[in-house]
Amino acid sequence: MNGVWILSKPTTVCGTDTHIRTDVLVALTVTEPTAVSRRQALLGAAAIGGLSGCLGRSDQHGESPLTEPPSPRPRETLFPLTTYESVDGRPVMTMPVNVRIDLRDSEKELSDVEEVFRSTLSWSRLARLADPFWPFHTSPTQFIWNGYTETFFPSASSYRRPFPLRVFVGEIGYHTYLWPIYDGDQLVGVAIQAHKDVGSVFDHRGTGFAEAAAAVGSIFTRRGWRGSWSAFQYDVSRQQFDQWGPTGDLIVYPPDGDGL
Repeated sequence: MNGVWILSKPTTVCGTDTHIRTDVLVALTVTEPTAVSRRQALLGAAAIGGLSGCLGRSDQHGESPLTEPPSPRPRETLFPLTTYESVDGRPVMTMPVNVRIDLRDSEKELSDVEEVFRSTLSWSRLARLADPFWPFHTSPTQFIWNGYTETFFPSASSYRRPFPLRVFVGEIGYHTYLWPIYDGDQLVGVAIQAHKDVGSVFDHRGTGFAEAAAAVGSIFTRRGWRGSWSAFQYDVSRQQFDQWGPTGDLIVYPPDGDGL
């Protein structure tokens, strides 16, 4: 079912409402709702019990300049909820981690996820051509917090889809950060922060999270992966959530596995 989204009905799991984000259903082919197992629905939702998992490993990332934990501390989840950047050596929350690639019960690796970006013209070749003209204002490194190891991790890789003709109206392109997610030594998924860079080539900011998540999802579904909208519980203030706007929370499953 290439290019088809599998959307689930609104449901309640462990007191948490999970539903379709109707504000980002753009140019999607909708099929009849399909059953989603309880363990699938629990992906990233307070997944502590029995897990020895961690949000990345030290052998996969460089060193972090951040040495103190975020305040307030985020709850422990299998997938990270937000990104942070270093401001005067202290962690400051920045953006929602709004796309989750579920690789449990799958033979897929991080390289398979990255290949989807690399094999897409607008996210690969065009991005390389635009590299010399990408924002001269260096983007701050984005980190995720691993509560199991009390460590911040920078992203393992990053991919962009530039807008060559829209940069003159303040839209620079889609931008993603990727982190491999491990349960012990087993890769169980990839966390992706997806946003749209707006501003100028001299200074910009990340916004348009729902739009960017939909753009990421579309390149996976065209290759036979399956996407399901969700509603991640970010545990942020209403003011922060309103500032972000629609986040476009999305879970993607590979063609050869249904996840847990």
